[in-house]
Amino acid sequence: MKGILERPELELVGVYAFSEDKVGKDLGELCDLGQTLGVAATNDIGEIIGLKPDCVVYVPLHPDVDHLEQLLRAGINVATTAHFMTGRAYGEEARARLEAAAVEGGASLFGSGVNPGYVQYLAAVATNVCRTASYVRILESFDIGPWAGDANQDELGWGRPANSPNHAADIEHATIPFGDTCEALADLLGVTIDDIRCDVEFTYATKDLNIPGRDVRAGTVAGIQARWIGSAGGLDAVETAVRWTITSDTEPRWDIAMAYEIEVRGHPNVTMRAEVLPEFGSMTMDEMVGVGSVITAMPVVNAIPAVVAATPGIVGYRDLPGVATRLVPAPPPAPADPIPAPTRPHFTRQSTLRELTDSRVGRLFNRMVISQAKKTATNEREAAMFAGMAAYQSLEKMAQMSDGKMSWSMVDSIVDLANGQPHRVVGRAVIAPFRRRKNGSA
Repeated sequence: MKGILERPELELVGVYAFSEDKVGKDLGELCDLGQTLGVAATNDIGEIIGLKPDCVVYVPLHPDVDHLEQLLRAGINVATTAHFMTGRAYGEEARARLEAAAVEGGASLFGSGVNPGYVQYLAAVATNVCRTASYVRILESFDIGPWAGDANQDELGWGRPANSPNHAADIEHATIPFGDTCEALADLLGVTIDDIRCDVEFTYATKDLNIPGRDVRAGTVAGIQARWIGSAGGLDAVETAVRWTITSDTEPRWDIAMAYEIEVRGHPNVTMRAEVLPEFGSMTMDEMVGVGSVITAMPVVNAIPAVVAATPGIVGYRDLPGVATRLVPAPPPAPADPIPAPTRPHFTRQSTLRELTDSRVGRLFNRMVISQAKKTATNEREAAMFAGMAAYQSLEKMAQMSDGKMSWSMVDSIVDLANGQPHRVVGRAVIAPFRRRKNGSA
């Protein structure tokens, strides 16, 4: 809603509520905006249609095909995040109904999000430097432990025993929208997919986990990888994979990038890495919790003008002009003090807390971070999110964000101990007073 309201070219005229207790309340109250907007929530789809909006941003967790059909037949364009890019995940009957309703009403139906959606668009653009491309692969790789208790995680089966019957089939059903992404990506690249399959793998917790809302014991599922692969003419052509874990303590241990990775095999090969998480410490906890919602919603909000102008029917990125956000210039951030290049072997100032847990001092430091998170957070979820995000920060970044609480001497001592070089710590402690005297600070 905030993304729509801040756009001068958009006017918000109505809002649909899925919860009875929100009906009749002003949008400003529902979104905690500190002001009334004169737009009250309704749970009557007829009232929304009666407003005759140019476009509805449709963002429930699960779609109501009847609602979508009514909107499209009434000539209202729809931009949705509800597991939609091509309609494949809805089934052929529902896809045909929606296509027919859109054509009849002269409206367009567009689906996106961060993934599915934005990342496929980005991958297609990545091929622009290639003379040819034979395979395009996208990997979403995240530790989602802080979000594991959310309702949209119920189908994934965190904490199910190893070799649980039908678990792979359940994962395929839960991630079926990524079949849409194979179809949509191939469509962007001018290829018709004739087969799509899903390969599933698991990794398991090495100890009992404290995950709010989930019971995850040692030996049960704590990591899921689902690879959706589309083939053309019997040859694999596109792939969208998700690799999700809820802890770094798994066996086997998977590499987690906390990013989207794009690989184009072609002439030439192209690799890209898209990081969408905020810089640690740059946002409040509430803002960090909301980032996942922002990056999911904004691809459809940014596409509204293009969707309204598009031809009737189900449309995708290939049918729209370039989609981007508004550019609002702002002063640059203050430059950071230059940091000397690290000279230590193996572990360095650039090592992350997760990497350091391979050492005894790293595990001790990690426990200190978790303890501090529990002290500063207001609930278990916030504490888990803080600790989870911290695990992927480098020592250098932690020092920069500590407001002087974590000195560079402390950082280097942690590095030395992790590298098995305690004599360097002793040497630094002996030399430090002489350096302070030399610098006139003692």
